[in-house]
Amino acid sequence: RAGVSAPSNVLAATSGGTGNLSGSFRYQYTYVNSLSVEGNPNSAMTAYFSFASAGQASITGFQGSLDASFGVNGMRVYRTAANGTAYKYVASMPLTTTYLDNFPDSGLGAAVPSDNYPLPSGVAGVIHKDRAMYAVNVSTDTANLNRVWYSNIAVPEIVGAAAFVRFGWDGEPVWTLAAGQDQLIVGKTKSIWELFMPSPGNPLSWYPKKVSSEY
Repeated sequence: RAGVSAPSNVLAATSGGTGNLSGSFRYQYTYVNSLSVEGNPNSAMTAYFSFASAGQASITGFQGSLDASFGVNGMRVYRTAANGTAYKYVASMPLTTTYLDNFPDSGLGAAVPSDNYPLPSGVAGVIHKDRAMYAVNVSTDTANLNRVWYSNIAVPEIVGAAAFVRFGWDGEPVWTLAAGQDQLIVGKTKSIWELFMPSPGNPLSWYPKKVSSEY
């Protein structure tokens, strides 16, 4: 399977003894697979955890075992700075159920990802211009039959929430995809389209064009 789903559970925090943290905090975490692909985070804690005095936070509630077919073999922990709202990187760790946080705010890293969705269920896929292109599965996504989804560049397992191109409004599903030299070929039930990508790194430059012949 491709892609990394977000964890489904919410973390909890309690005091873990004397340490560096002072203030109120909330935590999230993500899964990472064996190719270092990271998914979106779980739902945030509904309430802040506050320290009466400087201490460490004992974090519990991690879902430590998963379906191995997704290749997930690690997690990344994120938290707010003291009394803050933005989630920043704290640590990477193997799959486990607990974590003891004593990491100072001054060392917090990058923001938690928010647009790293797993691939939609697809009936066809092809690599084109360093992206994975996918046609949706008509049996599971009946509302979006005319969409082709595209991955991040060089990361075929991740798609954004709005990372798709629509091919017409006729309700015909996309059934097949093929990579041409400069364009993506899209086959629908009764029509053929081309997707031109003048700047592969900028989806705003792309445009679909219907081929005049059905065959």
